[in-house]
Amino acid sequence: MGTKSSPRTCPWTPALFLAVFLMIQAAVSSQRAEKELGDTCSQYECVAYGQICSADYKCICLLGWYQYPNTKQCTVSDPVQSLTATDVTSSDISVSWLPPPTSGTGEVIGYVLRVYNSDDLCLKRRYFLCAGCTQKPELRTNCPSSSETASSLTQEDLNNPAKIISGAMYNIPPYRNLTLTVSAIKNNAEGIEARLPFVTKIGTPRQYTSLEVDPIRDLDANQVHINVSWTPGVYTGPYFTHLDILKKELPSGVFRQEKVIILNEDNRTYLKTNLQAGWDYRVTVMAVIPRQNAENLTGPQFRPWVDVRMPSLPPGQVQLVSVRGDNYNADEMTLSFRCPPEMERNGTLRGFVVRVMVLSVQDNTTPQLQGEFFIPLGKHHREPCSYKVDAADL
Repeated sequence: MGTKSSPRTCPWTPALFLAVFLMIQAAVSSQRAEKELGDTCSQYECVAYGQICSADYKCICLLGWYQYPNTKQCTVSDPVQSLTATDVTSSDISVSWLPPPTSGTGEVIGYVLRVYNSDDLCLKRRYFLCAGCTQKPELRTNCPSSSETASSLTQEDLNNPAKIISGAMYNIPPYRNLTLTVSAIKNNAEGIEARLPFVTKIGTPRQYTSLEVDPIRDLDANQVHINVSWTPGVYTGPYFTHLDILKKELPSGVFRQEKVIILNEDNRTYLKTNLQAGWDYRVTVMAVIPRQNAENLTGPQFRPWVDVRMPSLPPGQVQLVSVRGDNYNADEMTLSFRCPPEMERNGTLRGFVVRVMVLSVQDNTTPQLQGEFFIPLGKHHREPCSYKVDAADL
């Protein structure tokens, strides 16, 4: 009589099923993370988020007890120590630092310097490698301006905790809140950045990029004006705008200063009213640093200018007109007057037109034009204007 066989036990126990499920999930997650990250193993974010690195130096996820085959822990260089600014100008900064206390896996082969603006946007990047090192590091953060600098420091110098290392960044914007960072390079990539906020000094004012002068004729007010507009150059620090208006003198032709207008840096236009019509003017504009900020600044202060001739207007009235007859000669009379005030001449006077009107007192009729003639203004004429008129010619 045969024996009854016992039923077979299913190998898929709950614990085994859970373990297999976790392995599958871990493998899927690892592959997904590797595709999504795609960063080099040496990037410090890999460590910060509990990740590990694959054999080809790609960041992947580490989930609990499961490890992706052939992986190693992602270690990077610590920040450098004692990062200090040794000199700051309007366009440069020099710094010094000590190597990081530990470099993780591998040796430090160089350093990367960056400058960021207040919005954390990288403006410039500069890196150098140890003397004799030829490999090109994989640098994070793209910068519009990047350069490589040769170094005389050996790899031993770069990893000596007591060795003071110096670096500098050049041609950075003046009078800005900026941040300089330094990070060590190892395993062909970067470590954690050390950050140093700083402010560049005030720079020499830059030339304005445009200056426009538009003359205006105001017939209602019988005046002429000019509207001046300009565009400042690159901002280098607090400044005032000096707007100078010069008037041409005759006969020398030399421009003499007539008016200086001091404006703050927010002004971009200015209207100067009631200038002399028909006259030549020169307008200049210049940025001027306040005295308390300008002690250590050197270099030219640019002054662009524009020459303009004002529109003409009818001249104003002559002054103090008087007529008297000659006591001995009935055919002559003397006409006297003063020229219009200078600001009402509206240019260079060429002469005067004299009209003689006949008025009949008896019948009170409308004055009738008796005669008209032109009196030229002589080169050496002096005021008051005085002329003898021959009555016979009228």
